[in-house]
Amino acid sequence: MPLEPEVPDVPELPELPLVPEEPDEPELPDVPELPELPEEPLVPEEPDVPDEPLEPVVQNHLEEFVRYLKWILIARNEFNRFKIANPETLTDIQWAVRFYCLLKMAYNSKIPNQFFRVSKKRQQSLNLLRIEEDLSAVHRRLARVYIENMHYADLIRRFDGPETFFYVAPPYYGLEDYYGKDIFHREDFGILRDLLTTINGKFIMSINDTPEIRELFKGFNVSTAATNYKSIGKIKRVSELLITNYEPAASTRTCGLF
Repeated sequence: MPLEPEVPDVPELPELPLVPEEPDEPELPDVPELPELPEEPLVPEEPDVPDEPLEPVVQNHLEEFVRYLKWILIARNEFNRFKIANPETLTDIQWAVRFYCLLKMAYNSKIPNQFFRVSKKRQQSLNLLRIEEDLSAVHRRLARVYIENMHYADLIRRFDGPETFFYVAPPYYGLEDYYGKDIFHREDFGILRDLLTTINGKFIMSINDTPEIRELFKGFNVSTAATNYKSIGKIKRVSELLITNYEPAASTRTCGLF
C-alpha cells in the first residue's frame, strides 16, 4: 500500500496569562461501595471471514496446502466435487485448495458460472507437480507491487496525479456480470467516463468495440487493436477499442493487443 504522508509534529501552545486557571474540583463525600456483581462472560466477536483464504493459507500453511494437492487428479468428477462443496463446512486449507483448483481448472479462470475446461490440443494449465514453483513465480512478480481492493472510483481519485498512468480494463460492454454479480453495472460506464474526464493523469482503456462504447467515449482519442476472442475450441479475430486522454503515437493507431 502507498505510504501515508508523515504528519508534522504540532508545536506546544505557549502559556497564556489571560486564560483563567480551572478551579479546583470540590471534594465529594465518600460513597459506600456496592457489592461486586458477577462478571458476565465476554462473548468473543466472530472474525470477518474472507471471501477466500488462499492468500493467508499460502503465507502461513504452504506445506499443508501443497500436501492437499499432492494426489488430486485433474478430472471432471473432481472439479464437480469441489464445485458443490459448501465452503462453510471446510477448513481454511480445504477452502483454499477448493478455490485454487476451481480457478485453475475452470474455463478462462472464471469465478462465477465455472465449468470444467478441457482441450484436445493443449495440456491442462494446472501442473500439480509445480505448485510451489508457480506460487513463487507469482510472489516474485508481485514483490514490488502495491495491491489495493477498493471501488474503482475511489482508487482513481486516490492515486490520480500529473505523473499517474492508469490502465483501465472494465468488463466488456454487455458482459458486466462476467467477473461476479453486482461488481460492475451498465451505468458504471457513464460514471467511469465522467471520472476519467476530470483526472490529472493519463489513462488507456481497452474494451470491446460496440456502438454504445464509441458513443459514450467519443470525447476521447479512440483507436483499434486486433486481438483474439477464444471460446471452446474456437478462436475469433476481432478488433477492440483503445481509448486514451492523450494523442497516441501514429504507429500505434492500429496495432495488436495480444
